[in-house]
Amino acid sequence: MKRADLTRRAERALAMQSPCRLCPRACGARRDRGETGFCREGAAARVFSAAPHFGEEPPLSGTAGSGTVFFSGCTLRCSYCQNHEFSQGGAGTAVEPDALAGVFLSLERRGCHNLNLVTPTHFLPQILQALALAASEGFALPVVYNTSGYESGEALRLLDGVVDIYLPDMRYGDADAAARFSGAADYPRINRLAVREMWRQVGPLLVDSSGVARRGLIVRHLVLPGGLAGTGAVLRFLADEISKEASVSLMSQYTPCFRALGDPVLGRRLTRREFAEAEEALRRSGLRRGWIQEWSGRASREFLGEELRPGMGGGDKRQWGRRKADARRSAPGHSTRLKPVVRDSSRAGPTLAFPPGLESRIMRWDRRRRGGTIDERAFKMGEHQAQEGRGGPEARQGLQQVRPGDQRSGQARRR
Repeated sequence: MKRADLTRRAERALAMQSPCRLCPRACGARRDRGETGFCREGAAARVFSAAPHFGEEPPLSGTAGSGTVFFSGCTLRCSYCQNHEFSQGGAGTAVEPDALAGVFLSLERRGCHNLNLVTPTHFLPQILQALALAASEGFALPVVYNTSGYESGEALRLLDGVVDIYLPDMRYGDADAAARFSGAADYPRINRLAVREMWRQVGPLLVDSSGVARRGLIVRHLVLPGGLAGTGAVLRFLADEISKEASVSLMSQYTPCFRALGDPVLGRRLTRREFAEAEEALRRSGLRRGWIQEWSGRASREFLGEELRPGMGGGDKRQWGRRKADARRSAPGHSTRLKPVVRDSSRAGPTLAFPPGLESRIMRWDRRRRGGTIDERAFKMGEHQAQEGRGGPEARQGLQQVRPGDQRSGQARRR
């Protein structure tokens, strides 16, 4: 998108910031006069951390990492937030739009596959201003909008043609749980409207010839203890009212933290049985594309907010180089199975395609630390593929492991 168009959209977003109606709360704060909104943020964008990230879903992390920018503040009040230090605790650094544009360009120069904006909505005007400045310098990464899913239609429409990949949560299927644990009783209704709009804008996930995402919708659903997330209702909505081709990331990494510690239900980890029930709900829904995160009974601290380091340098360059090389060595587990099969002639640039096997494209993936590096490629091919007859008799006997560095990465391996 050209700078002039981005600038016009930034001006419209700025008008929505005072009195503020950028998020569904429409709190009316005069942020241009020093007031803070429900998000606890004022007129300047604040960033906690910006660096390449290797723990996202495989098509986002790829081999070079996703260029994540974690913004301070949030429009929700989740009692179990793993990023509470900066989402609710006030940590972060104020940045002007030109500095933020520099962060975006730096992530592109470092080879990241995309720009991943984490919890960005309350800073939408500043982000659009920064994108306009970066565009004038040739910035061309796909933009990922990584959000809680609590979004207003008015704000989302400003992003039509700006965002390439929407990565929303669908956290709850029930208003009571949303009110109790995130302070937003209207979350399920607002969230569903938002996901409809995101799907309208970008449609199903499209990847390039190396399996890296270029456009589309990926919905994340974190399974909560005691069935509090309403997993079945969320997945049925996606399948029946969005599309069975919508990509879903079913996540098992819930770990009690923040105000959830000591809660009679959320104060414990997810059980294997609870996650198995969520997997069964996914199977029954008919959704055919996405990822199932490996259940381990715990989440690595690497993926909890308290392990994120503030700043925008992304850490030691030598460490970055090692992690990038490690990611390349562990790579082709999924890329050999996500070859382009359908050309999208509506967009210029790289050939875009649907992943093959649309009848069932659910894969297992693992965010755990292995050998001192993050290995987002260590996923398992699930029974969904086996039921289609792929992978031979071994595949039908159980889940198949594809390990990093395996020269037979395109073949099924027995666990």
